[in-house]
Amino acid sequence: MALPRTSTGEPSTVPARVLRLAPEPRAEIERSAREAYPSEVCGVLLGRRVGDGIAVEEVARARNLRVGAAPGGESARSFELDPGALVAAEDRARTLGLEIVGIWHSHPDAPAIPSEEDRRSAWRGWCHLIVAVDRNSITDVRAWLLDRGEIPIVSAPSAEAARSISSFRLA
Repeated sequence: MALPRTSTGEPSTVPARVLRLAPEPRAEIERSAREAYPSEVCGVLLGRRVGDGIAVEEVARARNLRVGAAPGGESARSFELDPGALVAAEDRARTLGLEIVGIWHSHPDAPAIPSEEDRRSAWRGWCHLIVAVDRNSITDVRAWLLDRGEIPIVSAPSAEAARSISSFRLA
């Protein structure tokens, strides 16, 4: 898969300091987490690096290969993203002039903090968005980078507004 790139197409050497997540992609991620509960659900974040941040413009839900693979077909309490979905997301990103900027997944009945397995499987340079969900609601959404730890999520008023941002920095 492609290495993280800036909005001009150059390889990114600046670690992201903030994730800009428009309402539409966030709503799609949260809806998917609620639908999949009590299993983990996963997907891909499509967007671009802008300044020292990441702007997510679209998300793609992926099949969790561990759902139904547990003894007795139990729900999955971990995830393995279908490689075919990753290839399809890369194709979609290329078509839209975007990049894969990260992975998202849910933590049913658990905090939105990376597990040891999450840390071991994290891709350096990609954002990892974790959605905590319980039987009733989304309880938390957090973004992480392997090298930096948690990064803040900033909401944009719309996907169009997120695309128009030239730079954004933490105060």
